[in-house]
Amino acid sequence: MRKFLLIFALIVAPLLCIAQSHTYLDALQAYQMGEIAEAHSLFINEIKANPDNDAAHFYLAMIYSASENTHAKAEEEFKKALAIDPNNYWYKYSLALFYAETERIELTTLLLEELIEAFPKKSELYFTAINAYLNKNDITKALATLDKIEGKIGKNEMIGLTRMDLMSKQGNYTDKQLYDYLESYYQDCQSPRMATMLGDRYASLYNDSLSMFYYNQAIDIDQGYSPAYYGRAHVFQALRQYDRYFEDMSVFMKDPAISPRLKSEYLNNLTESSQFVMAFPEETEQMVLDAYTTHPKDEGITTMAGVFFYRMDKPHYAIELMKQNADNHPDNLEVAMQYLMLLYYQKLWDELIPTCDRVIERFGYNFDIVQLRGIAYSLKEDYESAIRDFKLIAASAPKDSAII
Repeated sequence: MRKFLLIFALIVAPLLCIAQSHTYLDALQAYQMGEIAEAHSLFINEIKANPDNDAAHFYLAMIYSASENTHAKAEEEFKKALAIDPNNYWYKYSLALFYAETERIELTTLLLEELIEAFPKKSELYFTAINAYLNKNDITKALATLDKIEGKIGKNEMIGLTRMDLMSKQGNYTDKQLYDYLESYYQDCQSPRMATMLGDRYASLYNDSLSMFYYNQAIDIDQGYSPAYYGRAHVFQALRQYDRYFEDMSVFMKDPAISPRLKSEYLNNLTESSQFVMAFPEETEQMVLDAYTTHPKDEGITTMAGVFFYRMDKPHYAIELMKQNADNHPDNLEVAMQYLMLLYYQKLWDELIPTCDRVIERFGYNFDIVQLRGIAYSLKEDYESAIRDFKLIAASAPKDSAII
């Protein structure tokens, strides 16, 4: 909210510059340049010279609103600006936002209701009012305000889904009633998101035909809407149409806008099923590659891909991926340990030892890493180096008999 107030002040600045003094203009320039202390001093001087300069009071209020310690002064200056120009939309709206920021919702809604009555065509007032009513937990007024918005600008996805959310918050509607409302609203206002929500709903009810109908509608509206492909893929999976399942999942995995965390979680769960991977090894591998090539530097995706290739008995790919992960995330000790353990399991001592050196140099002494290095030295028959590491471990815990 604070960031919004600052941006808002800069937007209205040109409207408040007409026929102003040099002091005021210098103050405004300093404010816009972020030189707040200088701006504060100049606005004070301007008000001393021109106490009826409402714009100077307004900007002084904006400066004071930045700190909780000066909120009382901010409110005072907002009110002075409004007293000089009581019909100024921006002053009253800014004060309403300030009250919202300082959690005085009753005052926020009071000012917004006055503004809506005076400026009924300004749609931003209605959405701000809805948020204010929600903060008061007054769902009835929030819904009434939403009805006013719809009456002015017509139906759209945001209004439909906001009303559904408000109805849910009321607690008076079952899930069936909420989705019946959404389905009815969708007939007059179609969007890929609403179609996908309906597809998900029918999929949860095991109604494959209706879920497929709505997923197809979502894709017809927007051929790049990945959530619809994801939903439809699982209908194909349930119908054992695996070729279509993999086609749709490819679209989903290749979409950079979809969270890599969601993809890695899904693929981790999927690839833990050895039966599925054994039945579709090439197709599963392609899904993993689609996710990785879309997010090549994501830690979770790369770890998932590395583990997958290790399970598929392709350790050379797994090692390369884990090395890339460690290089891309040099401050992540867990990622470094994953790479070290893979080198250990593959008995690549000549790679493991210098990598342990680099990790210890970066993160400091670590029992597990020094132990790995010591074991690697001993298996290379470099017993002198191995003994040195085991002595280092013993020195770090001299009273631990297990270590000794």
